Amino acid sequence: ADVAWCQADDNYTALHLADDRRFVSARTLKDYDEMLSPLGFLRVHKSALVNRKHVEGVSEGHVKLRNGTRVEVSRRRLEEVTRELRS
Repeated sequence: ADVAWCQADDNYTALHLADDRRFVSARTLKDYDEMLSPLGFLRVHKSALVNRKHVEGVSEGHVKLRNGTRVEVSRRRLEEVTRELRS
């Protein structure tokens, strides 16, 4: 619940917490996508996964999180992400 978003870093994943702490894991983002999607996480970019519980809104190609972080949404996923977050 504390993980706001995940960011790919080669074969590692940076886990960004809501309080701006950051941890690095030796698992890939794909691993986290498979584990966390059923828990409300959404893939917004080839290198990013966000926790819906921490999303404030979507605008100008970014997802804005409650802590002020802006995560880029790929052009290819923008329509799907916007639809998913509004449902």
